Amino acid sequence: MFYRQDRLWLKIVEVVGVFVLIVFIDLVTGGEIVSSIPGILLLFVLLAALRYGLNTGLLAFLLLGIYRLFYSWLSGEDVLLLFYETDSLIAFLWLLYVALFAGLFSTSYREKYESLQFHKEEIEDENEYLKETVDLLEETQRMLQTKVLESDHSLSRIYQVGIALDQDHPELIRSEALNVFREVFKAKQMAIYHVDRSQRALRLLIKHDEENQLRQTILVEETSSMYKRMFEGRTITIRNVEDHEDSPVLLAPLTFEGEIREVVLLEDIEFHSITAHQMQVLSLVLDWMSSRLQKAYKLQLEKEKPKMFSGTGVYKKQFFNELIEMEEKKAKEFGLPYLIGKIRLKSTVDVPIIEAEMMIRSHIREIDRLGYDAGKNELWFLFPGTEPAAREVVFPRIETVLRQKGVVYDA
Repeated sequence: MFYRQDRLWLKIVEVVGVFVLIVFIDLVTGGEIVSSIPGILLLFVLLAALRYGLNTGLLAFLLLGIYRLFYSWLSGEDVLLLFYETDSLIAFLWLLYVALFAGLFSTSYREKYESLQFHKEEIEDENEYLKETVDLLEETQRMLQTKVLESDHSLSRIYQVGIALDQDHPELIRSEALNVFREVFKAKQMAIYHVDRSQRALRLLIKHDEENQLRQTILVEETSSMYKRMFEGRTITIRNVEDHEDSPVLLAPLTFEGEIREVVLLEDIEFHSITAHQMQVLSLVLDWMSSRLQKAYKLQLEKEKPKMFSGTGVYKKQFFNELIEMEEKKAKEFGLPYLIGKIRLKSTVDVPIIEAEMMIRSHIREIDRLGYDAGKNELWFLFPGTEPAAREVVFPRIETVLRQKGVVYDA
């Protein structure tokens, strides 16, 4: 507003200044300028109207009219003749026409120009605001991108985890899962245990334990209440201050068809650095593991049936050797012990394999495997996670059971 007022006064000063200059020259020359160059008045009005608009053009016309009347009066001329004399009246009307026409044209053009200028300024302001917004968005995007790239749990990483767990064999899934826990959660000690159907004992299936502190068998009744909380809550369980100091940092169940069949144990991890996002990733990995293990078990069962004697869970000897080779690889990679052995049956006693299996199945664990060599009439045993030193305890007990049934040679 003040800027426009300043511009208005500047226009008036400029027009009046030029008018004063014309009057001064005309008075000095005794009216010779205006009389000898009549077009100078028209030019003055035209330029004033074109440059500054209608109001300034009328102001210029008014100043010239006042000067003409004043000069006529000062010269002793009859002032009224100026309004009755045709030439004089036409000159005044012509100057008024020029002031009105040029002033209206200039004002219209100027208003249009100011409207466009105002629109341009609005657009520039909007563009500046949009530019600032875009810059802010780009900065935010760069920050988010940096955080995503720096995060170990980006979508790419989660996708890689999913691909790693997409295996068709339970052993491969467990092995890949330990790699995930080691890389993502920085766990130094971890294991996966099989849960007996009674849910009273956990049998070691696979582990990563450089210090060899994790037990082969965990009896739920003899351990911390942390295990009982996990079976009751059926969810990820974290050690609290009330748990025994020997309790693991974290337990996580793996459920198959609504039952807890395996348990993930994580020990020696930086618990204070675990974020809520990592816990979500852990929950996602466990869900994937449960789903993939369940499918892998079913697929493996279908694949294993031809390797077993019909109607039994006893492997034919050539396929039983494959199980032994797998345990050898686990022993080398994870340091898991295993025990193998055989018992020769009496050839004079005709006992079907299914009956022999029924005799001893209740005396071995769910994870133990049986094989049979039909050519040599030998019953083979594979005990994963069992120290070889346990041979003197395990096999005499089994031989006693079979001897009572009369199907094994006496020592």
